[in-house]
Amino acid sequence: MDDRHGLPRLRQEQWHFAGGEEEGDEPVELVGWQMAREQVVIQAVRRNPERFPADFMFRLATVEAAALRSQTVISNVGRGGRRYLPYAFTEQGVAMLSSVLRSNERSAAAVAKIVNGLLGQGFGHDDIVILTLRGSAESIFSDRERVGPYVLRRFTQGYDLFGNQLMTPGKLLFESVRRFKGQQAPAIVLVEVDPMADKGEMFQRLLYSGMTRATVRLELVVKADNPLNQLLLSHG
Repeated sequence: MDDRHGLPRLRQEQWHFAGGEEEGDEPVELVGWQMAREQVVIQAVRRNPERFPADFMFRLATVEAAALRSQTVISNVGRGGRRYLPYAFTEQGVAMLSSVLRSNERSAAAVAKIVNGLLGQGFGHDDIVILTLRGSAESIFSDRERVGPYVLRRFTQGYDLFGNQLMTPGKLLFESVRRFKGQQAPAIVLVEVDPMADKGEMFQRLLYSGMTRATVRLELVVKADNPLNQLLLSHG
């Protein structure tokens, strides 16, 4: 067995555990940090694999999970306990997870503040569209029901008898730039404007497409450490 995945390694360090392939929505607490939902934790890891190297986190093998359950290191949660392989986090991994989740919350708060401003300028809810440069399923907003007090409206992947898209109830439309191609809205809030190192040209095309969807007002949510900041400011 790989030393990285060996039980001796787990005994030597303080590890913390969160769900796996069939994760539900039970709360999980990691080193006294805030309570988070398992699904939110796992999605944060899956969307940011580069931030969780092997010495921060790894997936337990079946035999390890069984051995740890028998030692009650992993608690049984819900009816029948866990039935999937959990992830193990070191203290560094938990710190990184905390950073990622807090960053997600800051992004959502920034969007809510922008929407408040747009509504104050006279735009209606139907005039405002939140667009992500990521795929809808990969976005941090895909699991959110709302930003601030505003419930998000999104495509259900279904159609009515006339071929019209079926949408969830909500005040603000949330879409990916790809799916919103060919459409426009008075006010666009462009989120997750993060350069993709391995998709440079694709990122530029998506950015251009997203920025040109707005007919009146464009708002970009860009993190402070984003390398695009200097470029955007120089062309502001």
